[in-house]
Amino acid sequence: MSKQIIFDSPHPALPVPDMSVTEWVIQGLRKSHDAPVFTETFSGISITGQHAIDQIQALAGALVAQGLQKGDVVAVMAPNSIHYFVLFQATALAGGTLTMINPRYTAAELDFQLRATNAAMLFYDPDLTEMAQTALSDTDLRNVVAMDTTALDAFIDTSGAAPLTTQVPIDPDQDVAVIPYSSGTTGLPKGVMLTHRNLLANATQWQDNRNIGPQDVAPVFLPFFHIFGLMLCQIVFPGSGGHLHLMQRFNLEEYLQIAQDTKAKRLNVVPPIAVMLAKDPRVDRYDLSAVTDIGSGAAPLSSEIGQLISERLDCQFYQGYGMTELSGSSHSHPANSTKWETLGVTVANGQSRIVDPDTKEDCDVGVAGELWVRGPFVMKGYLNNPEATAEVLTEDGWLRTGDICSFDAEGHLSIHDRLKEMIKSNGFPVAPAEVEAALITHTSIKDAAVFGAPDPEKGEVPMAVLVFEAGEVLGLEEIQTYLSTKLATYKIVQRIEVVQDIPKAPSGKILRRVLRQQFLITN
Repeated sequence: MSKQIIFDSPHPALPVPDMSVTEWVIQGLRKSHDAPVFTETFSGISITGQHAIDQIQALAGALVAQGLQKGDVVAVMAPNSIHYFVLFQATALAGGTLTMINPRYTAAELDFQLRATNAAMLFYDPDLTEMAQTALSDTDLRNVVAMDTTALDAFIDTSGAAPLTTQVPIDPDQDVAVIPYSSGTTGLPKGVMLTHRNLLANATQWQDNRNIGPQDVAPVFLPFFHIFGLMLCQIVFPGSGGHLHLMQRFNLEEYLQIAQDTKAKRLNVVPPIAVMLAKDPRVDRYDLSAVTDIGSGAAPLSSEIGQLISERLDCQFYQGYGMTELSGSSHSHPANSTKWETLGVTVANGQSRIVDPDTKEDCDVGVAGELWVRGPFVMKGYLNNPEATAEVLTEDGWLRTGDICSFDAEGHLSIHDRLKEMIKSNGFPVAPAEVEAALITHTSIKDAAVFGAPDPEKGEVPMAVLVFEAGEVLGLEEIQTYLSTKLATYKIVQRIEVVQDIPKAPSGKILRRVLRQQFLITN
């Protein structure tokens, strides 16, 4: 084996706290004892640091009294709210594990995740009551609880339990705090096991790199079920004593108004919103002079957008690289960087390699290959899936990302292509295999291949190449209507092409790169 060429982080190593996620967050909440840490823009409700601690401990006590054992999984399917944050922290304090479910999922998708995680309890948005009750009858759930004040108060009161003021003993390196779902590099969605140490390793580097503290206030729309929203909104900001204004749906004027009124210093967005900040004329109607930096994540942006934002708003623009399997971000721009064409440098405590996917030889500066990452933020593995885990995690701790990247002489990362199949639509992961499986259940579809097609607003959208049964052809709208009962809206194909055969390797694996070259480059 050739010598490893390792790109170390230029940042000093940071100590990772030896505690649970909730213990770390409570330390931050105490910094804002009598000050608000969350305000719901849709309800006007605010909560102070001490009130948040009280609610977390009360719900944690109720969870234990209602039968939650250490390591049990609690599922949540709801939009952003203060209750969501409290449930996450209470579950961790009680020694449980939270799995986050997209509230846009269909009943079939909900059922899949509940069964895969063997969830003991489900907390759900009241608008999803019918789906939750069906899940209760079809799975081994012991409780389903609506995510509103009345239902949660009743859950706590019925338990008759005292608040849980001390952490149920855990091993931060081994015990899993959350199980978000990711498409990984191939195949169907998989449960990503992130330990308390994983999450805190990423949280501490993020806090240190951006100097987030009690003085920070910002509007946020990032969904809590996504790793970006989980890390920033439920761990980093409250764990730093900051104050977030929670939005359930993004609205540009509302977002800008809150940023203006609160004199927000730091904004965190996804690419479609970054494009708005760079180009939308409505931005000029608001005073954003307090903004010092704007970060974008979930998908890469062009250097043009970074420069436009920086010049228009006179602020620092940065973006980063990450995956759910990396507990969020593994690369980010350092302070005052203007290398907008890159995704930044390796974060504190992290290491990177660029490995030729064919020869497995390490690549030097300027040479493209697959990005491998190692650090305390790398996931423990995929839930109940040792084969998939072995495909992406080496014995010495390197995570194969599936992205073709390179480093420049200053250690800045650039992404060029992907080995992995996962589609990123508006920042949300879409597994081609999942969409293909739904497509071929239609009696008119003989075979299907799905991959990502570029989209100016969403980054990518799912595209399907289809083989129909003899004499049968469906239009795009018919296919979309059929898929709407099986998949969340962002997973539904937006383009189709009809072919006689789908190119496959001798093993039967779909040659998606051949299809991308055929339909995305020549068309």
